[in-house]
Amino acid sequence: IACGGDGTVGWVLSVIDEMSLEYAPAVAILPLGTGNDLARTLSWGSGYSSETSMEEFLIKVINGKPVKLDRWTISTKLLTTTQTKPDSKAEYNELKEAKTKLPLKVLNNYFSIGADAKIALDFHSARGLEVF
Repeated sequence: IACGGDGTVGWVLSVIDEMSLEYAPAVAILPLGTGNDLARTLSWGSGYSSETSMEEFLIKVINGKPVKLDRWTISTKLLTTTQTKPDSKAEYNELKEAKTKLPLKVLNNYFSIGADAKIALDFHSARGLEVF
């Protein structure tokens, strides 16, 4: 059981991948994240509620049916053409370092790079701000 949001589930699945097991275990999701898109898509719900007992959740896990999940691996490459060439060695090093800081290189189920990604980033950034 992965307890968390999409990032936690992605991390758990990536660790399972790294273990190179002959048979990968099924993973249930206890949705404790902010958006829980993956949990919602896989019918684990949009978030855990204290109205649901842990016993009810575990019964759902026991009776759950495994489903296959599409996953894509991402590889990045630092571009060095004249159009994308950094202006300085410091900028080049910054781009090179950014490439190695990708938190996960596998996408689970779906991905998006449009307006919803911008909204998610803005929401994530706003969580750290005090609101009066």
